[in-house]
Amino acid sequence: MSKVIISFLGTGLLGENRSYRKAQYMFDGDSSIYESSFMVEAIRQKESADKIIIIGTKQSMWEELYRVYGEGDDDKYVNLGAKIECGEVSQSILDDLFSGTHVKCLLIDSGVNHDEIIANLEKVFKYIPQVITDGDEIILDITHSFRSIPVLMYSVLDFIKVSMKVDVRIYYGMLEYAASNNGIAPAVDLSSYYRLLDWSKAVDKFIKYGDGDGIAEMVKDQIPQLASKFNRVTDSFRVMQLTGVQGDLKKIDELVRANESILELKIFQQKIFEFVDRFKDVKTLSFFQLEVAKWYFENKFYALSYLVLVEAIISRCGELLKKNLDDYESREEVKAGLSGTKMNPMDQVIYDKFKKAYIRIRDERNVIAHAASFHNADHAQGVIKKVKNTLIDVESLFNS
Repeated sequence: MSKVIISFLGTGLLGENRSYRKAQYMFDGDSSIYESSFMVEAIRQKESADKIIIIGTKQSMWEELYRVYGEGDDDKYVNLGAKIECGEVSQSILDDLFSGTHVKCLLIDSGVNHDEIIANLEKVFKYIPQVITDGDEIILDITHSFRSIPVLMYSVLDFIKVSMKVDVRIYYGMLEYAASNNGIAPAVDLSSYYRLLDWSKAVDKFIKYGDGDGIAEMVKDQIPQLASKFNRVTDSFRVMQLTGVQGDLKKIDELVRANESILELKIFQQKIFEFVDRFKDVKTLSFFQLEVAKWYFENKFYALSYLVLVEAIISRCGELLKKNLDDYESREEVKAGLSGTKMNPMDQVIYDKFKKAYIRIRDERNVIAHAASFHNADHAQGVIKKVKNTLIDVESLFNS
């Protein structure tokens, strides 16, 4: 695993005295002062980074970067400055100048129009995954350069985190604060801002898909019991084993309320509560299953909606007939009654109420479950159109 700093190079002031002034940086929790004209060098010293990636445009101060990290050849320094002034700096020139160092450079456009923005996206998305590997720790320095470029890197890092396992931290050297802070520029860790994006995506996945693994990963060290409950609920939704889900959701509710001191939980708790409240207090198994079927439909899991809806009808009949729904034989007896193959005549009124809907949904469910190859895409569209009306019909039956 390597520590990789990704930083950006600005233009400074064009002219003879083109350079960043030296600054003194101090990191939170560290009394040491790191002096450098580049924030990236302060980070390198602080973090003992293995690799530095510098992204800049043709106008960026590559000559000053060479002065700090290059081999100290005055002629090359002057020639590079001249090429920058003429707009003739190229990727190959930068590769040659910084070969043999721990610095790698990527030349991009200024991003002043749509074509340049797209070109930058293509370059960065192609380049960055080539120079980092699974397990790397990425440190993003957004102190210098055009403010649009760090926004680009946010997108790239999001992509990288999806495609490989990396940790990301973000630093900003607050040079504008130095004058009022005895000349010391705070090196501010902005990683908590970036983590909010991870939290936002994780909460969204939980609400839409019942996938709480992302939240579990982020709370496992601080609240392992909460992480365990999110994992359990996730597994239950994935295999549609819904027994016990309500109890786990209630425990999630309790644990989230008990840990409001964790900022991210406090920010997103209302969204979590809204999801949990939808299910946790439903009084009977059948109505809980109906609510799950509606939720699956809302999130376009039409097959799962049908699968759960069949079980909801069986459960509702069993409840009205006062059957033990935890007993396999009792559920099979209810299924037989709904299918019309075997029933107690005294129970016929209840079975007749649900029989038509049950058989229709069961047959559609069987087609879906068996991945029938004899139906085409048009049939699939027809099934989807039926689901909404079927849910309305079943809910009406349950409430009548």
